[in-house]
Amino acid sequence: LSTTLNEMAKQSGKKFIVDNIPSNKDLEDYVKKKNLNLNSIIFNGGEEYEFIFTVPVKYRKNIIKNAKLLKTPIIEIGYVTSGKGVFLKNVDKNIIVKDLGWKHFK
Repeated sequence: LSTTLNEMAKQSGKKFIVDNIPSNKDLEDYVKKKNLNLNSIIFNGGEEYEFIFTVPVKYRKNIIKNAKLLKTPIIEIGYVTSGKGVFLKNVDKNIIVKDLGWKHFK
């Protein structure tokens, strides 16, 4: 996820803010049991196998409505704004999300 978001931010010349980390209870229980870092697994685990896309805010309601009609779950994880980079929104300050994912051709 970190690689995809950073590449999208780079290509668009925009800043991505993640304010809703995509997770579930099973994953949270697993990382707790194995003493792993949840954010590291989510952003750098490489196993999301989901489409990642951005949509202008004016189309948000239509996208959500059509996704429900098609029974296609969508998880809104954040927003795009002016600036550069990818950040995880935190109470005190935004934390940079570095591209630490797998590099296929290195």
